[in-house]
Amino acid sequence: MSIDKQEMLSRLSIEPNEEQRRRESAEASVIEPFAQAYEGWEAKHPNVLENFEQLESLAKGKLVTVFLDYDGTLTPIVNNPDLAYLSEATRDVVRRLAHVFPTAIISGRGRKKVEEFVQLTELYYAGSHGMDIAAPKGSHMNLEFRPAEKYEALMQMVKRRLEDATGHIQGSSIEDNTYCISVHFRNCHPDSFEEILKSVERVVDQEPQIFFTRGRKVLEVRPRIDWNKGSALVHLLSMLGIAGEDVFCIYIGDDRTDEDAFHVLSDRRLGAGILVSNKVKQTKGIWSVRNTDEVRKLLERLAIYGNSGYQVSRLLTYSGLLVLAVTVQGFGPDFYSCDPVSCQGTCHCPSLSPPGGQVPQSIPQFVLITHDDAISPLANTVVRSVTDGFKNPNGCNVVATWFTTSTGSHCDLAKSLYDENHEIALHTVNHKSLLPTLADMENEIIGARQDMAACGIPSEEMVGFRSPYLIHNPSVRSILYKHKLLYDSSIIDFIGSQSTTTKNFGNRLWPYTMDLGIIQNCAWTAPAGSCTEDEVYPGMWEVPLWPLLNDTVDKPNNAYSMDPGPGFGGDLYTTLVTNFDEAYSGNRAPFPLFTHAQWFTDENIAATRKFIDYALSKGDVYFVTIKELLRWMQNPVSATDYRNTADCKPVDVQPPVKRMCQVYIVQPGDYLESIAGKFGVLNVNDLTMINPILQTQTLQPGDRVNIPPWDDTCPPSSEIEAIYTSTEEASVNKAPVPSVDGQEGTPDTPDTGAGVTGPKEPLSPGDDEVPSDQMPTQHSVAENESNLCQIWTVSSGENIQGISRATGSSEESIKVLNGLETESLSVGQTLKIPPYAACCDVNACGTISLQQEEIGTRVDISMKLVGSQNVDNRALEQIKSVMASELNIPAEAISAQVLSRRRRRRSLRQDDSKATTVVFSVATSTPRRLHKKVSEELRSGDLESILSGLGYSMISMPVVKSYEDGVEVFPGTEMNAEETTNTSTFWTTPVIIGVAVGGSVALLAASCLVVYCLLHRRRKSITTQQSVETQNLPSRAPMAEVSLRTSHSKKLDPCEIVVNTGFDTPTTPNKRTAFR
Repeated sequence: MSIDKQEMLSRLSIEPNEEQRRRESAEASVIEPFAQAYEGWEAKHPNVLENFEQLESLAKGKLVTVFLDYDGTLTPIVNNPDLAYLSEATRDVVRRLAHVFPTAIISGRGRKKVEEFVQLTELYYAGSHGMDIAAPKGSHMNLEFRPAEKYEALMQMVKRRLEDATGHIQGSSIEDNTYCISVHFRNCHPDSFEEILKSVERVVDQEPQIFFTRGRKVLEVRPRIDWNKGSALVHLLSMLGIAGEDVFCIYIGDDRTDEDAFHVLSDRRLGAGILVSNKVKQTKGIWSVRNTDEVRKLLERLAIYGNSGYQVSRLLTYSGLLVLAVTVQGFGPDFYSCDPVSCQGTCHCPSLSPPGGQVPQSIPQFVLITHDDAISPLANTVVRSVTDGFKNPNGCNVVATWFTTSTGSHCDLAKSLYDENHEIALHTVNHKSLLPTLADMENEIIGARQDMAACGIPSEEMVGFRSPYLIHNPSVRSILYKHKLLYDSSIIDFIGSQSTTTKNFGNRLWPYTMDLGIIQNCAWTAPAGSCTEDEVYPGMWEVPLWPLLNDTVDKPNNAYSMDPGPGFGGDLYTTLVTNFDEAYSGNRAPFPLFTHAQWFTDENIAATRKFIDYALSKGDVYFVTIKELLRWMQNPVSATDYRNTADCKPVDVQPPVKRMCQVYIVQPGDYLESIAGKFGVLNVNDLTMINPILQTQTLQPGDRVNIPPWDDTCPPSSEIEAIYTSTEEASVNKAPVPSVDGQEGTPDTPDTGAGVTGPKEPLSPGDDEVPSDQMPTQHSVAENESNLCQIWTVSSGENIQGISRATGSSEESIKVLNGLETESLSVGQTLKIPPYAACCDVNACGTISLQQEEIGTRVDISMKLVGSQNVDNRALEQIKSVMASELNIPAEAISAQVLSRRRRRRSLRQDDSKATTVVFSVATSTPRRLHKKVSEELRSGDLESILSGLGYSMISMPVVKSYEDGVEVFPGTEMNAEETTNTSTFWTTPVIIGVAVGGSVALLAASCLVVYCLLHRRRKSITTQQSVETQNLPSRAPMAEVSLRTSHSKKLDPCEIVVNTGFDTPTTPNKRTAFR
């Protein structure tokens, strides 16, 4: 900035006289340094009008939102606050801006007063520094928010006290802004400021619930709550249902209170702050403008930019509120695009906004409960323990979607669920891994529909699919599309800054049709999940598999894709509520609760029922099937209309009740897991604990088995009338119906078979391996700890599919290894379980895997894990994938080996005997360098977060070893989470020399100080002595404690340092030596 007053005067045709020249020279001596300082400041915070192209570049492909302060931004600061009217020119440009971008005014003034000044109904308003928020008038949305509402009476009392305290000061005035009381002193004499400040301080000191801040010629008294203009900005984004990297916020303000909003934009990278100032100020703003005139020019350019069509494809109006539908740019992979204008009818573009231009806060919040795997007695009992007994606001039952494997499913249970409004969807026949190489994939997928249709469920009603182990690929989707399924729900939509679709849980991707391809990043789950750029399936939906976050760390694996655990707060209920609240206050994408039967422990059932109570208390939350969700998306209506128009058949059902003291007669083909499943017993250990005979011998037909719950009050087993006392009465195909309200029942019609399409297999917890203690007790594993030499002994009723699922090995690999030509097995037959090495037959494998033997130059990472499920192949692949990404190496370079499996734990205590030891071997040509890099990654805690997201935790820090040609070059190092340096290399020669020299210098300085003080004492008499409080210290303090004691009345004298030796003796407590 430069000031040329000579030129200004010449333009006015005024000839300056000598006196004027003298004054101008004096003024220039003051103004020019300030101008130079402002030019330097403006270089750091450039004028946005001169750099508008940069703003356009940052906003490209994003939804722009505009936030404005009022006083000093839209209108100049005036002496009388009641006369701060908005000019017609500014009002017109703000109106035009609000028609293209969501626009809000956040002011320290009361909201109603700002609305009277602005007179625009298109805007969002936040008064009282954001403590009084409202949506545009006429939007039919009840979105008013007042976080300080309970302080309104207190603030009125404070207002009266401030009026009494400052009323006598000429020029002062009090402004009532509802939740903020402003004390203006712009019109006061400068000498009055101290008196005003002290008067306000006295009032504030009387009330601990208030505090005050200073603005431009104003002191503002506010409630002491954690809320400011930055908080209001975040809340308004939530109201709009937009956040993360898909939005670009522009906040324009002139006051120090606007810095709170600037901080939010900077810290969260949500946009840019623009400071209005013609003076040097410390700010978090990126750009600047000089005055309100430049603000108006900036808003004019933004309105032109918004109308250019460069970013916005169309405008949708809903109940007077403008909702922007943005063409997908910077959303999803680079090759993907979907134009909402041309995607009509059965086509639905991927979006972070609700369908049909609906506003998030006006629609229902849908919750999806799903169960994967067979509809077994166990699954039926535990899931109904959660859903039954609840009703949605429209009177419909709380229901679930059952992704069903037909093998192991019970027809009577499936038909009963269907009749009671649950959805039966497909999960294959035998729970096979649907890899592209799988023969007869089509029959495996569609055969499940045919099998379940035989149970009386209409084929046309089974329209959904989820792939076992979440293995998905174009081959799977092509079969689904060929057979006209409505939707797939197999692709995980990871959440976080690295995601191309969902940046945070409150703003997740809605279901979409695959008319133009798949927008999600399938690489997260490669090679298990794969997508191609050219696959399209018009009209077929993808319902994302949304994970639930378990903490606030921004990493894609800090989440539960299924079977959520105790993340936030250390308990399941808090995890569910924390995620739900973010979804409910965000874009209201469906809330996921995706489960397997084994997840439903008594604790999880209780926490889930408590969560359902919490969610239903909102009044607009609905627990529905996926099919019902998609029906709504094709014709979206408000929560009010949905409550009145939903179509269902309400059924009065109550959750199953476990009966005490039941006895079961073992039938041919029964084993522990099948009996547990029939009676909803989640853990077979509960059976063995109350049936000691099962700990020493195998089950035999006719044995009596006590069924939990069971305690000392139960009569002897022999005195209880048993269930199924004859083989005619209870074949293995028949299952008891769970008791309801204490009344036990039996199926109305016998099941067509324990497995609809084949012999019954061991109960599976789902997409993870069966825990080792869930396997029949006859199974034996070689004494060798290595996973290479596992042997399985076939029990009655088992088949190859169940063994494959329980061990994590493919059916094909088991057949090839054991030379099986058919799937028939005989009781007592032993099977080798892959991976199985030749060394197993001669007992020479030790504890080193083949993979490790083959990789001579490598880095081994050994860790002990515990979790709710065994470490299965899918978990290993996910850990390997993320580890490869973190270390920047190919995933193929990492091999994984399970050396020992834990037994299922009955307590939460984590110990070595209950852990699974896993070794990851990383092939590398530079093991020393990789060893260091691995150590750094482990210290960062990233791996621990990844494991937590998968449902596992480390009971000790990993051990890292490095090898060159099979010879260990770096010793095994157990990484300490608190360790930041390698202590073995800390005391190097240079360090020792430095410590020695430093100590010598310190000793010399202390000696000089003693000599100086002794001489000083002779020359000066000390007349006052400080009182030093004694302190009882331990008898052997580790070091001398040095305290600096000084008097308030004189400066510190180095000779008055008191040395407290810290050693206590009976005669000299706290011995002191004072140098003087």
